[in-house]
Amino acid sequence: MKNILHLTVLIALVFFTSIDSRAAKQSSSSSANTADISSSEIFDVEALDKIPRPKGILGMPVYPHEMKVRGEAGHVVIAVVVNTKGKVVDAQILEATHLEFAKATMVAVSQWRFSPGKIKGKPVNFRMLAEPAYFNLPLYPTPEASVIVDAEHLEDRPKSKGKKAKPQYPHEMKKLGISGHAMIAYVVDIEGNVVKTQVMEATNNEFAKAAMDAVSQWKFSPGKINGKPVCCRMISDPIYFNHISQ
Repeated sequence: MKNILHLTVLIALVFFTSIDSRAAKQSSSSSANTADISSSEIFDVEALDKIPRPKGILGMPVYPHEMKVRGEAGHVVIAVVVNTKGKVVDAQILEATHLEFAKATMVAVSQWRFSPGKIKGKPVNFRMLAEPAYFNLPLYPTPEASVIVDAEHLEDRPKSKGKKAKPQYPHEMKKLGISGHAMIAYVVDIEGNVVKTQVMEATNNEFAKAAMDAVSQWKFSPGKINGKPVCCRMISDPIYFNHISQ
């Protein structure tokens, strides 16, 4: 935990000066849109008339190449400030396991766009806590499970048995009209059961949990090499949560 706190301080020194200057410029240019609400005032997202919706799918951070090569995994927790036009103008790293992951997350969130947050119908600046950004590598074998094979190396890939369980749309996400997606890596054992899951990509932590719950129920015929069943690792197609089609 101490390492994470030290890293957070370092990230703040690296990023905040340039971001704050951009935020100040944006705030001064948007005063005409906020009427009697000061453009420099920032409200917590809970104070808004309703939760602003993302415009399109929020871009995910790019996995830093060097970290991927080294097999490093981790996560970042970030808070953002969104201006009256729905643009992210400030960001604060609250927790990060690696500086490289923090940088990648800052780049991604700077591109995020939202519908304007409003109080009594008037656009305002607001702050919100983003879902954790996860940087996870595909599931790799441990010394105790060295026979896990990537699906592309199998002679016979696992085939789904029956209909795959579909994820439950998280109630709160559906209520707020939030859409998104998740991709899950998983291990299929020699009996065709999913025995391990891992989030590879997710626009929202709630969607990640729902997707993992569904994938863990999937059943397959076992993957085979030389006619013998083996444990294998696979990655799901994107699992979409679209509140409009629900």
